[in-house]
Amino acid sequence: MPGLTGVEAARQIAQMDVGADELLPEIVFITAYDQYAVEAFEQGVADYVLKPAERERLQLTVARIKKRLAQ
Repeated sequence: MPGLTGVEAARQIAQMDVGADELLPEIVFITAYDQYAVEAFEQGVADYVLKPAERERLQLTVARIKKRLAQ
């Protein structure tokens, strides 16, 4: 990503001001690098998927996001 790392982008998004009836976007990292996972989850990301991503793994991610949105 030019300009920012994924973790930096997630941090900026997590700090955005939103109205009472608005939600921040759900963020999912899909990457070949596992070393950023802890930092990503500290920024509130919904999931961190390692490549190559299997269909079943992505289905878990979708289920996790649906659960978060329902809360």
